Amino acid sequence: GCPFINAAAEYPEADGEIRQIIDRHRAWFRETLTAVCKAAGVSRPAQAAASLVLLRDAALVGVYLDGDAVTTAFRRTARTAVGLND
Repeated sequence: GCPFINAAAEYPEADGEIRQIIDRHRAWFRETLTAVCKAAGVSRPAQAAASLVLLRDAALVGVYLDGDAVTTAFRRTARTAVGLND
């Protein structure tokens, strides 16, 4: 699983130091994905990045529970999120 998801579950206080670290990391990750999407010419890069963050969160849990069976669905959904439909 994701250490940030685990930490958020263990330290749920929204204004606590741990949650602030998690929020900064997630903002950095979302901003990085937005920049990558923008550089790749993805239409609506912020929306695509938000979808990819959500997908990554789901994949971390899904892989833990279902193993590699998540891989195909992850790739298909990520391609759709950035407008690369098969």
